[in-house]
Amino acid sequence: MSRLLTMPCVMTFATMFVASFASTVQAQYDRSLYRVADDYRDAVSDFEREARRLDDRIDRLTLRLIDRLEDASGDLRSAARRTDDPIRLQYEFNEVQSLQVRVEQAVFGSGCPIISRALLRHWNEVLVTFNGLQYRMQFIQPVRYDSRYPAHGVPVPGCGIQESYLPPATRRSASRVDTGSLLMQAFLTRAFR
Repeated sequence: MSRLLTMPCVMTFATMFVASFASTVQAQYDRSLYRVADDYRDAVSDFEREARRLDDRIDRLTLRLIDRLEDASGDLRSAARRTDDPIRLQYEFNEVQSLQVRVEQAVFGSGCPIISRALLRHWNEVLVTFNGLQYRMQFIQPVRYDSRYPAHGVPVPGCGIQESYLPPATRRSASRVDTGSLLMQAFLTRAFR
């Protein structure tokens, strides 16, 4: 009788131990992702602060773009707190990634040596922390989403799923893709396999 009771107790204890270990590892990973996102936000904030000091040399549109990057980095940091919502996290990461390219083009594409000299050190810090963030994000990316702010600067209405990331059965050769029906087809093909 005692053997019958100890076996389920041992199995229950082992299951709880494995589950707590997995949640501890995930919690540590979540903290490291948040820490890297926080470091990135700090680097972007420092870069913005230095750019504002050069207010007379940098045009207003570039300053607004830098401000949008700083706001997006804050949104990314907030999304990094909750890795249980990977779609939001991925969306915010894509926003930051596309804005970062545009900021770099706008600031350093001007060719002004005074701006480059004053901001290069801070921009390098942004790039270093972004590389760490990009490394952490590669483990979370479930689906690739478009950004509202692509690198070429034309806003895209809404955000959609890239067709190349859908299962082959759902791809269409037509140039116009109905995302809702593609998602429904993908769901149905997986459900009835």
